[in-house]
Amino acid sequence: MTEITVSSACKCLGVSTSGYYAWRKRQIYVNQKYTDLKAVYWQHYARLGAPPLVHDMHDLGYCMSERTVGRMLKKLSLRSKIARKYKHTTDSNHRLPTAPNLLDRQFTVALPNLAKQCFSGQQI
Repeated sequence: MTEITVSSACKCLGVSTSGYYAWRKRQIYVNQKYTDLKAVYWQHYARLGAPPLVHDMHDLGYCMSERTVGRMLKKLSLRSKIARKYKHTTDSNHRLPTAPNLLDRQFTVALPNLAKQCFSGQQI
């Protein structure tokens, strides 16, 4: 069994050995970029898209554009979640009975447990 060296394989493929090693190093770098982008994406609870994520990637030392980050997110099938809008749920215009106002907005009491006794229905 004969061993094939890197230089002979590169010569057969028509590429330089330095080009092969640069390509191999670049692949590790790209994979690291994807894992870092995914970590930053989930660090923000999947709420941020490409424009804000670019700043975080710059903080990590990557020099990439918004378009590149967008393409990487698309390749990873990651989309930002839109924050839900506030929905008003209280309906004061109803015909249902309401609880009586026993405190009558008098929050300071003279004796301890006086407010508790008022709620239980006993008047002092």
